[in-house]
Formats: sequence, structure tokens, C-alpha cells
Amino acid sequence: MCQPTSTQGTRIITGDNYSSQYQDLFEQRINELIDESLAMSGERRCLHFSPQAARIWTDYYNDVESKLGGLGPLRHCREYAAKNAEYMARLAGLIYHSSGEEGEISHKR
Repeated sequence: MCQPTSTQGTRIITGDNYSSQYQDLFEQRINELIDESLAMSGERRCLHFSPQAARIWTDYYNDVESKLGGLGPLRHCREYAAKNAEYMARLAGLIYHSSGEEGEISHKR
């Protein structure tokens, strides 16, 4: 069995190792989304998972939930883990919205 030395606690960002390669593109897209939001007529866009994406999310939620109780492997981080599936759904929605796609949130992306 192999266990590499952890780099946690040593990954400090400095001017030498910080890359801003995609920062301009990110800022441009965020500004487009802000402009789009301001131009909306107060209508909210409701996002939905495709049936397959919903099954994947539900399986993930149930897997995490089953590990929270008793002596489960996530018992020491229940507060975080219990909310993780919701965070993943929100992140999927943000990625989907920023991509400009239409329709349901797919399991493929």
C-alpha cells in the first residue's frame, strides 16, 4: 500500500505560483451574467435536472446520508457532509447557467 506525503498546509499562493491565465475570461463571463441578470424583467429561471442527472444526484445524496450516522465514515464532519449534495446541486446550476445551455441540467457535463 502506498501513502504519499500530504501537501496540505504547504500549498501557499505567492506571486510566483499564481496563474491568472483564465481570470480575464472568467471576469468577462461574470460581467455578461450580471448584465443579463440586470436586463431581466424580474422573471426567475427555474432549473431542473434531467431524469438521469436527478437519479445520480439522489444516489449521491443517499450515499452521503448513509455514512453520517453511528460509526459512519462521515460522522466527524456531519455538518458539512449533510449539506454537500445541496452544494453540488447549486454548483451544477451555476455551471449550467454560465454555460448558456438550454433545457435540463444534463448528467453528461
